[in-house]
Amino acid sequence: MKKQYILVVLLLAFKIAGAQDTLQFNRIIFKVAPFSFLDKMSFPTTQAGFELRLSRSYSIDFSYGQVFGKDFNNHSGTGFKTKFEVRKYTRHKQKTYVALEGFYNKIDHSASGMFENSEDSTTYQDDYFIKKIVWGINVKCGLETKLSKRFVFDCYFGIGIRVKDVEHFDRIRPEDSFYQVDVLPVYVRDHPGSYSTPNLTAGAKIGYIIK
Repeated sequence: MKKQYILVVLLLAFKIAGAQDTLQFNRIIFKVAPFSFLDKMSFPTTQAGFELRLSRSYSIDFSYGQVFGKDFNNHSGTGFKTKFEVRKYTRHKQKTYVALEGFYNKIDHSASGMFENSEDSTTYQDDYFIKKIVWGINVKCGLETKLSKRFVFDCYFGIGIRVKDVEHFDRIRPEDSFYQVDVLPVYVRDHPGSYSTPNLTAGAKIGYIIK
């Protein structure tokens, strides 16, 4: 009887210890991506969100950002960017992780570019307007480390694919194509149509542990 009592106590102790260990990692972290506010390549964005630790090894991360301001060509933009990812932490002390991220962006902005007249091969510059939807997936590797009792630093890089659906408006000659001798290759420019391109991602976040 005494042995059975000890066995029950030990089982309960292990169960409580396991529950406490799980609770330690079931944290909600509010995160802000500070570099997104300065992003002149694809417009500044107020990117912020939450990470929810589901267990010792897994978490989900969601963020939303409102597009504002101008890009490096001084073109104004509006819209939003959203991201959702599932993480698996591979080393708990260093908190390295791998993640699968999905993203969906909707951006409208002014633009300008060099085009080639399809009738006489002359070139000209045109100012126009773009509406685009961009979505895709990335595989990421990252590191999340504690800065203090409440603050964490999260950095990552990854590779994936993006799908663009782009429309041009207010073009002088919608039938003309971009002038081929240009600073940016065709797959970087937002030429009209639906198409996919490789995607590289990298960034950093500052997080505040809510609980």
